[in-house]
Amino acid sequence: MLTETILPSLKKSSYDILSIPLKGNESIKNLETFIFLENELLPFIDRQTTLIAIGGGAIGDVVGFSASILLRGIPWIYLPTTLLSQVDSSIGGKTAINSAFGKNLIGSFHFPSLVVTDTAFLKTLSKKQIASGLVELTKHALIQDKNLFDALEQDYAKILTDMNLLPSYISKSIKLKVKIIGQDWFEKDQGTRQYLNLGHTFAHAFESITKNGNSLLHGEAVSLGLCAAYDLAVQQNICCAQDRDRVKNYLNSINMPTHYQGLLFSDRAQEFFKMDKKKKGEEMTFILPKGIGNGCHLFSISHANTQEIFSLFSVN
Repeated sequence: MLTETILPSLKKSSYDILSIPLKGNESIKNLETFIFLENELLPFIDRQTTLIAIGGGAIGDVVGFSASILLRGIPWIYLPTTLLSQVDSSIGGKTAINSAFGKNLIGSFHFPSLVVTDTAFLKTLSKKQIASGLVELTKHALIQDKNLFDALEQDYAKILTDMNLLPSYISKSIKLKVKIIGQDWFEKDQGTRQYLNLGHTFAHAFESITKNGNSLLHGEAVSLGLCAAYDLAVQQNICCAQDRDRVKNYLNSINMPTHYQGLLFSDRAQEFFKMDKKKKGEEMTFILPKGIGNGCHLFSISHANTQEIFSLFSVN
């Protein structure tokens, strides 16, 4: 679609186009990619230049981050091409690259001037990639829309096979995320925007652990993180076991992983937890669910107590 439709269309409109291909995976989210883009772009751009990111979440993150600091900020447009990026990373203005110390630790808020979400991009995705994106969509429902989770629980098999059902679910998910972040666009307050990190303290650690081996898709890591968050919430009497079991059964049904224990108790996981963005001194903050669609609870644990607490709730 990029070479056959988008670039010719832009050229017909008399725009000067510089096309820079990038790999569309997590490995590009680093300073090396930014330096590459800097060298490619700076000889040709000015502050009226607009960067256009066409790709999944990794592309959007690294292009958005580059747009935020080149010439102290230039406009950018995002065309997300995966379900995951359409319902999540394209909304909210967060841009980031990864560090050796963890995922998304270097970044900025730089909102795109325009986001174009087209489900035609999704036709080339595998069922596994669709399911991975469905996890983030489900996360939004788990935070504040029980009815949407009920619908996903009932219709997941149809959604994974019928692309015509996706637009309405994507639209609902985007509206939910905008509603959540609208109260705290830049995540400065201890408000609801932090709820979007439900399961992600675990998930980012799991992604970082596996990045050089059997890498997890982001949605797979979030699936594991959600299971861990629900287990911890049950252990802390924040959520009932019935809701936890419904969520795990649903994630199993869409063929997303739910058994995280081998990753959780590795020494590397503990190190990545310590580097999480939400940490405060010697305490880590985990976003835990109050149930299904009932909001979240911020739960803090000191580094010294993590192993003991985790061992009590890790039952899978």
